[in-house]
Amino acid sequence: MALNKHSSWTDLARMDYAKEYPVAMKAISEWIEKGLLKRKFHIVNGLDGAPGALPLLYSGGNTGKLCVVLFVLVNLFLTSLHQSHQGC
Repeated sequence: MALNKHSSWTDLARMDYAKEYPVAMKAISEWIEKGLLKRKFHIVNGLDGAPGALPLLYSGGNTGKLCVVLFVLVNLFLTSLHQSHQGC
């Protein structure tokens, strides 16, 4: 009967426990900081690697959160950050 009010199980969990999110986020953040909860990242470097990274999502080939690192954007960000702090 509960699914009649929600379009999916995901919506059910999201809506019914929304009030508890702040407490959960605080606890999870503390676990990560203490090393009790480890996050894994599967990093693919460069835009050229992005097409090969997409199938990993569907095949289960990634070994954590799949990230495509775009060095151009990182360099632009670091350059702008450096320039904004030159007057300090």
